[in-house]
Amino acid sequence: DGNVLHADFSNDSSLFVTAGRDNLIHVWESETGMLRSTLEGHATDVMHCKICEDGEVAISGDSEGTVLVWSLADGSCIMRLQGHSSPVLFVDLNADATRALSVDGDGNAFLWYLDAARMFEVMRQHSDLVCSLAPTPDGASLVVGYKDGCLRCWNLSDGPSFEATVTWTHSKQQLVVRPDGGQVASAGRDGAVVVTDLRRGMVVAHLTAHHDFVTGLLYSPRSDLLVSASRKGSILIWDVARNCLLYDIPAHDGKVFDCGWSGDSRRLLSVGSDGKARLW
Repeated sequence: DGNVLHADFSNDSSLFVTAGRDNLIHVWESETGMLRSTLEGHATDVMHCKICEDGEVAISGDSEGTVLVWSLADGSCIMRLQGHSSPVLFVDLNADATRALSVDGDGNAFLWYLDAARMFEVMRQHSDLVCSLAPTPDGASLVVGYKDGCLRCWNLSDGPSFEATVTWTHSKQQLVVRPDGGQVASAGRDGAVVVTDLRRGMVVAHLTAHHDFVTGLLYSPRSDLLVSASRKGSILIWDVARNCLLYDIPAHDGKVFDCGWSGDSRRLLSVGSDGKARLW
């Protein structure tokens, strides 16, 4: 019941999770579409959820600022992270579930060291608030987009430190790192998708097919396709090599909240304000 706000596939594509305004997280079998389990623990809307790479752990954040870590084996909550005082809009886990990321609606971003019970506040190291972030595929770096237009890369290997900074006026409400680590795509309220080579510090593509707020951004696991979703219900699929539009899909009646690729790049999952989760 209620809107589905987020969905995510497991790395092997066997499972996907959906979360939303019913305060619950549902775990589904991809092949059969059958409900496997329901995770209960949030008291308010679940805004975002993510499955760890090994498929055994998940993380979720809600509209009260609570972040929960789950065991998918038995559906139990194994950790509660308190630090946010506004809705958590983004969560993520590294491959071995020893580190977690979370961002709230006030622009506060936290890096949690789950195995050491400590936390690093990303925004304290910069003059403006965080509006988006994305880890690199190897988990060694973190790309953070700030509301002042700065895109900053952090090295996390030996404690957080700066790697590189790129600055322009483009708003970065959405941010994603290409799986091969070569580029970063960002998008925001103006509908434009900007692709940046962070190593060279330059924009390599400017994609302008949306005419409204971009609500989701995602690379395919093979790094050959880029998906962008909008508030008007459309999903665009881009050819990364040629920076051209391949498909324009009228996916939902209303805002597209999020999208997720299966690990084999064969399926695309989308959730929208029409209360539907669609598998393409």
